[in-house]
Amino acid sequence: VEGMEILDIFAGSGSLGIEALSMGATFATFMDRSAASINCIKDNLSKCDFADKSLIINKDFSSGTRMLIKNKKKYDLIFIDPPYSYFNDKTLNGIIRTALKLSVSNGIVVCEHPKEEEIQIDVSFYRVKKYKDKYITFCWSS
Repeated sequence: VEGMEILDIFAGSGSLGIEALSMGATFATFMDRSAASINCIKDNLSKCDFADKSLIINKDFSSGTRMLIKNKKKYDLIFIDPPYSYFNDKTLNGIIRTALKLSVSNGIVVCEHPKEEEIQIDVSFYRVKKYKDKYITFCWSS
């Protein structure tokens, strides 16, 4: 992740983006709608001394991603870890398609989800990996 710009959607505590910063990412944007999560992210960034390398967006997925797309933001690596209750049969595809609009060419989108979904997304490459009781979908375009 060295030198990459990171987007951490449904950031929670911010652990994915903060880990990327600790590994050399140049900047991380954190998005979550929960006030408790936003406060936790701020606290964690302060403790790790990464506040100057980050932006926190207190918005839900739809409005936050619309704002970033409108502002023509692009990221090298996008983490998506929504609450499992957020999913239904079609949600995963929509989340990934939206995230790919925010990805640079050859960028990577990493999405955690509770079950193996029927993924038929319009990208050149993707792979679904099972890790214990969850699945991680990696998407990228060439």
